[in-house]
Amino acid sequence: MKTSVIFDMDGLMLDTEKVYAQVNKEGFNSLGIEFEMKDYLKYVGVGEKETLAMYAEMIGDMDKAKELLAREDQRYLEVIKDQVPDMKDDLLKVLDTLEARGVDCYVASSTNLATVEYLLEATGIRRYFKGIVAGDQVTNAKPDPEIYLKVVADYNLNKEETIVLEDSIHGVNAAYKAGLDVIMVPDLVAPDELTYERVLAVVGRLGDALPFLD
Repeated sequence: MKTSVIFDMDGLMLDTEKVYAQVNKEGFNSLGIEFEMKDYLKYVGVGEKETLAMYAEMIGDMDKAKELLAREDQRYLEVIKDQVPDMKDDLLKVLDTLEARGVDCYVASSTNLATVEYLLEATGIRRYFKGIVAGDQVTNAKPDPEIYLKVVADYNLNKEETIVLEDSIHGVNAAYKAGLDVIMVPDLVAPDELTYERVLAVVGRLGDALPFLD
């Protein structure tokens, strides 16, 4: 029986990836650089350090990349505070079911802690989670396993009784490398062959993961 479930946030619980993508597009377009969804998909699930490196490669200037990323972070906060992102289908059903079963829930997100806390509070789901580890609390972002290993260590979880829910390939790889069972609920990026080998299951929506969480 699983006693703990670790949730990713962006794209899994909250429909934030499309907001990020639009903000990124506006930012690059302001520099006269074309930016399409295929470009954004390269960043899904990675941390700020990795994103900055990709920005610098696209722009050709690290200082300009840092400036753009800072502007985009500020713009993103403005957007989500003006209109809180929607919760993904079945999220409340899953959280209520796990709460009724006495299963402890945690968050492992590449987003910074302040933004994670804001979004969980704004959507009314913060109370479901016993703990959070965010992107600015680790050195290495997904697909490195550090964030999941930190959740396990910080909250003294039993790996064999813990399962991860992820929407991105980078997130799946991080959980897998941490030695944790993982279920993928794809959002923007479809699983590849290796991902299928590393997950317990790939499901179409969060509610379909419940049978695997017993």
